[in-house]
Amino acid sequence: MITLKNSTVTATITEQGAQLKKLTALKNQLDYVATQSDSILFPAIGKSYQDTYEYQDRHYQMPIHGFAKDAIWQIFSQSSDQVTLKLTDNEISRANYPFYFQFLVTYRLLADGIDVQYHLTNMGNVTMAFSLCSLIESA
Repeated sequence: MITLKNSTVTATITEQGAQLKKLTALKNQLDYVATQSDSILFPAIGKSYQDTYEYQDRHYQMPIHGFAKDAIWQIFSQSSDQVTLKLTDNEISRANYPFYFQFLVTYRLLADGIDVQYHLTNMGNVTMAFSLCSLIESA
């Protein structure tokens, strides 16, 4: 678990799924994020027919909403009020998603909330097919 804090808010983020689990105003201890509500959906949104898809005449498995929500992300950089987490392709991911990528998500605390930025880079030399969505529900 990663904890970020400034003078007005604190946030808890997990390396698994790079998920924002808690965002709390320090003044009134109000939690703005519902439990288990944050998910980064990549490289797929929704469910594929029979959990498979075809790319260049080959069939690949893809879990519902992709694999980013379940992956362990690495800390790329961190300060007291900001963290950037990184997910990159590997042998396991390429078995079912044959693309080379680097995906960064940055959580930065503001005076009255949090700013979330996504940066996805295609590290290969072919067009990379993907879908991306982030679901964060307020409490």
